[in-house]
Amino acid sequence: MKFKLRGVLRILAMFFAISHMMYAGIAEAAPYPDHSLVWVVPYSPGAATDAMARLLAADIGRQLNQSIVVENEPGAATITASTRLKRAAPDGYRIMSADITTLVLNPVLRKRLAYDPLKDFSMISMLAKLPLVLVGRPDFPANTLTGLLDYVKAHPGKVTFASPGLGSPHHMAMELLQSEAKVSMLHIPYNGTGPSMADLLAGRVDITFASVGVVAPYLAAGKLKAFGISSNKAFPTLPNVAPLHSEDPRLANFEAYAWQGLVAPAGLPQDRLDVLNHALHVALDNPQIIAKFAHLGLEPEASTPKALRDYVQQQITTWKKIAKERDIKLD
Repeated sequence: MKFKLRGVLRILAMFFAISHMMYAGIAEAAPYPDHSLVWVVPYSPGAATDAMARLLAADIGRQLNQSIVVENEPGAATITASTRLKRAAPDGYRIMSADITTLVLNPVLRKRLAYDPLKDFSMISMLAKLPLVLVGRPDFPANTLTGLLDYVKAHPGKVTFASPGLGSPHHMAMELLQSEAKVSMLHIPYNGTGPSMADLLAGRVDITFASVGVVAPYLAAGKLKAFGISSNKAFPTLPNVAPLHSEDPRLANFEAYAWQGLVAPAGLPQDRLDVLNHALHVALDNPQIIAKFAHLGLEPEASTPKALRDYVQQQITTWKKIAKERDIKLD
C-alpha cells in the first residue's frame, strides 16, 4: 500500500509538472498586445507632438484591436518622462514620442543626463519631420534670404533672433545658419513658442525659426515675412516658401528639422518591435493621417528601427560639432 501511494504521488507530480509547462508555453505564446498600451508624450497637451501621438494612437489601436492611452508627462525638457521610460518593463506596453531634444540635444548639450538614448531605449521608428520656417517682422529691412544675410553681415551682433528656449531645435537651427553663413546675431531666448512669437509679432525681435503650423496663419495675414524653410523641399501648405539651401549659396548645405521618433525601453523583444513598426508604417501611409499631418506642419516618415538609430547617431555627431563651435551648453 505504501509503495502504491508513492507511485500515485509520482504520477500526480508528473501531471502537475507537465501542466505547468503546458501553461507556461501557452502564456509565452499569448498574442501581443492582449491589453491596452500607454503612449507617453513628454510635453503638455495641445502641441503638435501631442496631436500627432493621438492621431497615430487611434489608428494603431484600431489595427491592434487594443486601446492606446496617451499620457502627457511634461517636465525638464523631456528628461522626466525619458527617465521614467528607461525604468519601465520592456514589454511593449509603454512607448514614448522621442524627438530631437530627447534623443540628440539633451545628450549633446548636457554633461549629466539620467539616460543614454542609444543604450536605454529600443528604437521603433521615425514618426515625422517638422521643418522650420525662417520668418521676420514685416518691416525688417530685407525681403529675401540673400538680403537678410547681407544685412546681418553688415550689422554683426545687431540683428536679434528669438527662440522658444536655449538649446531648443529652433535655437540650434539658427546657430547652424550662423555657422554656415559666417554671420553673427544676438540670441533672445524665451520660455516657449508663445512668448517668442508674441514679441516677434510686436516687432521687439527681428527674426525666428518656427514650425509651419505656427507661422502659416501669420504669413497668410501678412503679419510676418518668410525667408525660406529649413527642409530639403517646399512644404505642401507653403508652396511659395523655398528651401533655404536653394535661395543662397552660403546655405547650400543647410537642412534642419524638429523631428519625432517612437521608442520603448531597451530590450523590447523583436516580435513586439516588429508589430509596432509595421502598425506605424500602415498608419503613416493612411491618406487621412497624411492630410492631417500636413495641417499640423508635419512630414510623415516611417523608418526601420536601425534607420532611426543610425539617424540619431548621425544627428548627435552633427549637433555636437555645432555646440562645440558655438559654445552652447545647458549645464
